[in-house]
Amino acid sequence: MKARTRIILIMLTIAAVLVPAAIVLRPRPEGLYRVTILPSLGGGMTGATSINEHGQVAGFGRTREGVFRFFLWDRENGMQHLGPGLHGTFYLNDAGQIAGMAVDPNG
Repeated sequence: MKARTRIILIMLTIAAVLVPAAIVLRPRPEGLYRVTILPSLGGGMTGATSINEHGQVAGFGRTREGVFRFFLWDRENGMQHLGPGLHGTFYLNDAGQIAGMAVDPNG
């Protein structure tokens, strides 16, 4: 009986060490998303309205002078200005084409 008790204690000790180690060392799945802070246009606000599967972002922001401008952003090319505008809603497809409605400075 003592040998059996000793074997059980050894097995419990091994399990007590291996189970937590397996939990800590298991491979972690890749995150569902990745947070990116968009660069500023110089002013106090940058807003994204659409993003596609390639990570391109369309939106609008305010320059240091207070002018709102539309933009297209991606990691490779950075911020690309698309012209002045007050606000708008954009849809960006996976080819990088933008469609939507916007109000420009002329109304």
